[in-house]
Amino acid sequence: MIAGSHGRSNVTLIDTPCFGRPVEVVWRKRTWKCAEPSCPAGVVTEQHSGLARPRALLTVRACWWAVRQLRREHASIAGIARQLGTTWRTVWTSIKPLLQAMAEDETRFEGVRTLA
Repeated sequence: MIAGSHGRSNVTLIDTPCFGRPVEVVWRKRTWKCAEPSCPAGVVTEQHSGLARPRALLTVRACWWAVRQLRREHASIAGIARQLGTTWRTVWTSIKPLLQAMAEDETRFEGVRTLA
């Protein structure tokens, strides 16, 4: 059983650039304290998979924007990081799981007869 709202915490996420400038989104995440004394979690924090993965630094939109930059614009991770106003490691850690999932997708070449 979860009691009423325990409080809020600000989480700063990096979003896609706008007008050539880095953008940060501040999400005021809600937290709830579990009313059950034997609850192993104690406190539950709000999650929103459409906005960001748990403990993410980039929004979902920024991750997919970065993947598009790699694929369509032949951008480097360093260049993408510069545009987002963050580090190479933050960008790579955020998009690597997406790139791995796409590479492992057996259906990605269905219907393809030749590559030009």
